[in-house]
Amino acid sequence: MPHIQAQQLLTEVSFKVATLHDAKKRVSSQLAPDFQIFGFLRNDEMGISACLANLLDPQGNHGQGAIFLNLFLHQVVGTPTRFMAPEDCTVSTEKQANGQRRLDIHLAFQNGVIGIENKPWALDQKDQLEDYANYLRGQAGERQWLLLYFSNQPPSMGSIGPQRLASLQSTDNYIQVSFSQITDWLDACAGKAKALTVRVFIEQLVKFINAEINGIVDMSESKEIESSLLSDSKNLQAAFHVANALEQVKGDLLSEFINDFKSKVQAEGWIPVCNDKLINTTASAYTGFGIKFAADDDKLLYFEFNKPKLNGFFWGIRRSTGNVNKDTQVWQVLNDAMARKFGEGKQSTWWPWYSDYPNQVLDRQHRTERGMIHWQISGKPWLMIQSGGLVSNIISLGREVQNLLQGASIGLSPDKALSYSHLA
Repeated sequence: MPHIQAQQLLTEVSFKVATLHDAKKRVSSQLAPDFQIFGFLRNDEMGISACLANLLDPQGNHGQGAIFLNLFLHQVVGTPTRFMAPEDCTVSTEKQANGQRRLDIHLAFQNGVIGIENKPWALDQKDQLEDYANYLRGQAGERQWLLLYFSNQPPSMGSIGPQRLASLQSTDNYIQVSFSQITDWLDACAGKAKALTVRVFIEQLVKFINAEINGIVDMSESKEIESSLLSDSKNLQAAFHVANALEQVKGDLLSEFINDFKSKVQAEGWIPVCNDKLINTTASAYTGFGIKFAADDDKLLYFEFNKPKLNGFFWGIRRSTGNVNKDTQVWQVLNDAMARKFGEGKQSTWWPWYSDYPNQVLDRQHRTERGMIHWQISGKPWLMIQSGGLVSNIISLGREVQNLLQGASIGLSPDKALSYSHLA
């Protein structure tokens, strides 16, 4: 029977993984297999951009000259002769482009420029890639120019239109680069690095990207599971039965989560807000759920997936509808209040403050990890849903946010203070 074989397979895999975990514990004092340098450093997109920019810089303190940049031009850009004199390339970060825009990484060659927008987790802003393309084209003049988009997901249509994107691709002015391509490049860099400290740094960066952006599980675990699947054709067949059932399991857990979320939010006297598209695991991008603390609030505590299939999970304070105008003064008061409590966040037209770090508030035991970001490939959110812990943590966060925002009107003009005295 398929279900009996599936149960036997799950028992075998669970035993092997548990045995592997025990073995890792025994050698942890000598090898520290789960230790990640980047778990303790700035590991947001700006931190990653700084690391990549330094490696690309021929004058970087890695001391390896232009070797990493040349590898990048060969492996990632794919047209190494297009940009001349890499040894003289000037690399900068947060390059101001078109007013308030800042390009993550900017490479200036003798005969052209490359702009890199790094998006490991965050969502694109309106017209962001369109603005960067126009900036690079204007800066280059008659020279070469190229916009690189570092992401595992395509850019949003609000960032750049599909026809415009196709046009840039046809003229070799735009390339999307996955983080798997980036780790391939970094692996090559590690192999060429003559300094041990630089090689270790690059290897740690690869480890972080694979775990927290690409969602690659521990390779030793993966090998153990693979060996179980391939040891017997019945095991392989059972694995497909499990895989097919997993989507149904996720769907059932998602329904359970939504019902539990609504019930617990209402019990607090708040108003649950759920996007109608949040009904299965194939939900489109910008699907989410949130809490209004009062019926007349025009802003809410909101959780959203900025990528399809429940990926790119983030949270913050968001206006409730498109009819709510952005008030710069109010936005800044809210941003400052949230930053003091939950750390530095970002701001956009829709969001006075938002964060790409859901683990910090929803899984505080593992706050430096990123297991809550991509629900499609991570077991963490589903385990928390099954245990009831995710809804409980959201309710606890809601109480913190409500208490915080009750005093967020400080510094506003009297009329605005009255209007926003119970902001959410």
